[in-house]
Amino acid sequence: TRVGHSERVSEAKRQVNRGFDSAFDILAAAGAVRHEVDRNLEIVEVLGGKVVDRRLEICLTATDRKFASELLAHHDGHRILVAVGIGGRAASRKWPMQSYAALVTRLNEHYSVQPIVVCAREEEAEAAQLADMLPMPPYILSGVPLRAACAVLERCDLFVGNDSGTAHLAAAMDCSTIVVSRHPRGGDPDHANSPARFAPRCSRHRVVQPVSGEGDCRNSCRSAEPHCIKLVTVEMVVKAALDLLRSAHSSAIEHEL
Repeated sequence: TRVGHSERVSEAKRQVNRGFDSAFDILAAAGAVRHEVDRNLEIVEVLGGKVVDRRLEICLTATDRKFASELLAHHDGHRILVAVGIGGRAASRKWPMQSYAALVTRLNEHYSVQPIVVCAREEEAEAAQLADMLPMPPYILSGVPLRAACAVLERCDLFVGNDSGTAHLAAAMDCSTIVVSRHPRGGDPDHANSPARFAPRCSRHRVVQPVSGEGDCRNSCRSAEPHCIKLVTVEMVVKAALDLLRSAHSSAIEHEL
């Protein structure tokens, strides 16, 4: 039995995948734009299964958590851990380093902050550049196995970063997650950068986007270099971060009561 998504899920697929529906015995209907997690779980539903949990899950080992404990062995517990994800597959997805530095500085005016810069090994030079701009020395988490990185993200109070895989790892650990997106709020909801399809999945998250695209970028950012993402201001991200931190603090108090 062959099951798949209909060729009618988007206008582009109606053209590119014309005739594909005939290859399947069971089709998931097109319907409205949905998050990719829900879209994939739809296959379970059309096969007659029942989805009882839509949360992401990454299973950590004792070794993974030992790595995080050793990295943070000298961490001052009175300082909140803020992970900063500077990576991104495309240059146009990367918020400027100066903006991240200003964000950490502003957050440190409200909370005592310990930043953790999360990056790939090839991004170490950028991490060092950001470290030089910060008011306090960060931990730099570079080139470690994914589960080890997740064990560190599990300990963080907040993740702020570009629209990248690291943001989804943070969300899978249910770390409060902020994604700085280049996709304009009024852009195409079916686009590959749209938060409607690819927002982080966790209990507390925000996607901070430009209000509208710059120049000809009406439905999506068309530039190969940082462009529309520069319209996301430090103030916008600071507000989202403070909202999430206060929400997490209120939830912790309610849990204790």
